[in-house]
Amino acid sequence: MLRKYHPDPSHVIQVLDMELRPDLSYEEEPVQILDQDERILRNKHIPMVKVLWSNRSPSDATWETRESMEVQFPHLFSPDKSWVLPSPGALQFNVDGSMFGIERKAGCGGVLRNDTGRILAIFSGPLGNRDSTEAELLAIRHALVMLSESEWRSCPCVIIESDSMVVVS
Repeated sequence: MLRKYHPDPSHVIQVLDMELRPDLSYEEEPVQILDQDERILRNKHIPMVKVLWSNRSPSDATWETRESMEVQFPHLFSPDKSWVLPSPGALQFNVDGSMFGIERKAGCGGVLRNDTGRILAIFSGPLGNRDSTEAELLAIRHALVMLSESEWRSCPCVIIESDSMVVVS
């Protein structure tokens, strides 16, 4: 028994409900792809994906080779979705950030479109030495700054879309 312990409800550990096998092991299934990147070796480029597993938090996601995940779990790699028009009166900013190589050279870009699909603004540029998550965040930040300094700042509905589940969640 702990003598000087003061009970605190935040110290309660949440128990996850999971199916156990008779040998008390369990199988983890991938839930979704959170991010994509490319590992670059001397003579080889290896596409990687960051995978969120069942019974784990997003901070415990792991990097796996895209090839092995596509073979084992093809349902995670649905065909690319085409761009969809925003609702009438809305604007949509599609942004992306990426990082390349061992030098971690990053860049970002974005496209602002109206509800008819007309391109209203575009940006792109280098970000220096950053990781892919930071590049994605900076792309969103740049889009917000552009919007706040433009004639579209009074638009009642602006959608900013990113392909990074790590940043969006």
